[in-house]
Amino acid sequence: MKFLDAAYEVLKAAGAPLHHREIVVRALEHGLIRTKGKTPAATLNAQLGVSIKRAAAGGPSSRFCRVNRGVFGLVEWQGIASTAARSDTPTLAELFHLVSRVVPKDQQLEAVAPDDTVATAISKMLAHNYSQLPVMQGRATLGVFCFRSFAEKLLEMGDLPKDVGSLPVSEFMQEFRFVNPSDTWESTLEYIDKHDAVLVGTRYALDAILTSMDVLNYLRDIANPFVMLEEIELSLRSLIGQCAHGTQLKECIERSLAQKYSTDELPGQLQEMTFDDYGQVITNGHNWPTFSSAFGKGEWQRKSTARRLKQVTDLRNDVFHFRRKLTSKDHKLLADCREWLQTRIKILEAKKRAAQRPKPKVKPPGRKVDRETFLNSLDEYGRDFFVDLLGYADRQRLPLSWGTKGFSLNAEVAGRHVPLLYCYPPHSSLGQSIYTSAYDIVPRVKDAESIAQDYLSAVDDLGLFQPAGKSLKWMIKETIGAAKKEQLFEVLSDVVKRIKERGLKE
Repeated sequence: MKFLDAAYEVLKAAGAPLHHREIVVRALEHGLIRTKGKTPAATLNAQLGVSIKRAAAGGPSSRFCRVNRGVFGLVEWQGIASTAARSDTPTLAELFHLVSRVVPKDQQLEAVAPDDTVATAISKMLAHNYSQLPVMQGRATLGVFCFRSFAEKLLEMGDLPKDVGSLPVSEFMQEFRFVNPSDTWESTLEYIDKHDAVLVGTRYALDAILTSMDVLNYLRDIANPFVMLEEIELSLRSLIGQCAHGTQLKECIERSLAQKYSTDELPGQLQEMTFDDYGQVITNGHNWPTFSSAFGKGEWQRKSTARRLKQVTDLRNDVFHFRRKLTSKDHKLLADCREWLQTRIKILEAKKRAAQRPKPKVKPPGRKVDRETFLNSLDEYGRDFFVDLLGYADRQRLPLSWGTKGFSLNAEVAGRHVPLLYCYPPHSSLGQSIYTSAYDIVPRVKDAESIAQDYLSAVDDLGLFQPAGKSLKWMIKETIGAAKKEQLFEVLSDVVKRIKERGLKE
């Protein structure tokens, strides 16, 4: 049987594209061809190439088409004549996910010889960011040197030489499985999962290495547009649902889609709408105020949103109908739109949280303390002192100013109060105490610096008070004699007299 006839029978039986070397192997196994030549695979590759080129040039039709480098299939699988082998017709490699399609197009096959040192191999791997290298002698692939085989063989050696890097690569080789470029990539997964890679080609004609990372990158490139489009669509649906629901959403749908659908076909829920419907509902001029909280106010924002969503709609159609492979520019457009929608969601959620945050409660003003309440709250030491202090204030006609925590003892000049002491009960944050107000005198009374200084000095001489910032305080925790009280009252009377003499500031 002629080579081309044998190739047709082999491919027909396989039902999938094959590498020309695999076609020859199967043809020989089934006795379809007999040859004394040393390179039957090269002969078949040349004949297939000539057949396809002649058909493309307007010559006799060919039963074959080129799927990828060295990989061939049957034209009849595409349901077209051989003259359809034009540049705009998908090849079988573009219809099926074969090993040849998964191998990176820019892969540079690097190798080491069995006598090369470990240091040489590792240096080359690091330079190219590879995890394995084929070990080749001439055109023959003897095995693979990789980090895993290196580690495993080292453990088996036991006693290691001082300079491991000088050992030959052949001591650390590992056998890897060979696969054909025309094999489906799924058939390699189980082996790659265990060994990280497979060799593409034959032992005497290695084409490439297919690694787990190559498979991952391939799948990522295929899946990435679908993942981004899913995120974009779900984000858009979420924004619509947060801005409008129930009757309001129904009204928005009717305003924007009534001309597109009949009354019976008009979608009533977000899940029933197409991506294009989402864009029309959002960017409709009458609906825009409803969605401006998510997408921004103003006509420019509406038109900008409409433009973005139209671009995504067009790309979505290309992706879901497999019209073309997206460019890097297309990928960036989808990524930018996804990021834009994520930002809009964050802004909308922040606005809602701010609106829902409870307003700080205004603490109602506390009730002012009166004399009776104040005295009843004191312990025995406080009551002993404050009863006498209040009696002194009454005799001297010194006004008291009652607050929520306690009271102040004041001098009165021209109907205005000048604080002398601040007094607090036990339950206050300051405890049962009195504070001097020497420095509250200064801003109110003319030339009062000397009065304040003398006041503090005289109070300090009593031996009861301790420093408290610019003031002095006395924590009332013991009973003091009548003499001490009288000394304090004399100091207060002197201060009142001097304040009245100086008078108040204008």
